[in-house]
Amino acid sequence: MDQSPDSGEGALYIEALASAVQKSDRIVITEHSIGYDVLDEKTQPQLPVGYVPIIYAEHALTNSERSTFLVMIRATAPKPEAAEPACIFEPHHTISFYSGKVKTSTMQICYQCGQVEWDGTNKQRPWALISTLKWLAASAGMKADRDWIALAKGGVK
Repeated sequence: MDQSPDSGEGALYIEALASAVQKSDRIVITEHSIGYDVLDEKTQPQLPVGYVPIIYAEHALTNSERSTFLVMIRATAPKPEAAEPACIFEPHHTISFYSGKVKTSTMQICYQCGQVEWDGTNKQRPWALISTLKWLAASAGMKADRDWIALAKGGVK
């Protein structure tokens, strides 16, 4: 989906994300495996049915982290991407937004290609948001780049 830089899509995305942060009682970032991490053409050539991700780290944002995240979101340049990245989407990080015990939206992030899928809006995200999301992962003690396959197979800590 091509959007012109002045279409307003990025600003609307930022507005929706800022609202989600403000309205959420709890925001949790998770670092996890995906089904593709365990595929092996000899022993596991297809995605396992009912695959349950391995959780490597999980962190609920503190009030201070939430405030900083909100400031950084609002400071994000609103220019949206011209087009989606052309890679295989491999989201090893997820941000979950909660109201009480109810998950209100989920954002999946692939730092390998910079693609983000968030069910909190249908607007096109600003390209610059990926820097804020990398900061968030790092502040939670998570890494944007790891040997995910070796990690899923227990070979890396």
